[in-house]
Amino acid sequence: MAKHHGESSKMGQAGPLPQATAGGLQVQTRTQAAEAAHEEHGSKQDEREVGYSPRAEEAQSSAPTGKRSYKERLITVETRLDVLEASLEELYQGQGRILGIESSQEEAESQINKVESLVDRLTEDTKDFVRHLHEVMAELTAKVTVSLRVGIRVRVLFLVGGVLV
Repeated sequence: MAKHHGESSKMGQAGPLPQATAGGLQVQTRTQAAEAAHEEHGSKQDEREVGYSPRAEEAQSSAPTGKRSYKERLITVETRLDVLEASLEELYQGQGRILGIESSQEEAESQINKVESLVDRLTEDTKDFVRHLHEVMAELTAKVTVSLRVGIRVRVLFLVGGVLV
């Protein structure tokens, strides 16, 4: 079997196919090349079905109207894929930030609810403490009043009896 340009000497293995690009040499596997060719075929069928053609777009944009080479079309497709991939990555990052913000907001609301609950409990405990304090003060006042009355009576009795205390 004759060896073609870019083929590996081992049968059945996909070797890299060199591809010239504007920035230098880009390596592409046979699988990638086959996928791109299949995509190109599908693109032509889509053009017939939808009525859209990148070549018509190219003609309108003052670019050369000549047929672009397979490599040029492939480079364009790769560039568009890179742009789409970058846009998709930005969307995922944005979605992650939104989810993070929503999660932080839910966490903050949960913390606020906990604080409000603690404040309510503290308020009730304080009211109970003040009520208890009033009760204790009333009891002490009553005891002091009784003690003073008893003390005054005892002094009066001693004074009446002639004994000074």
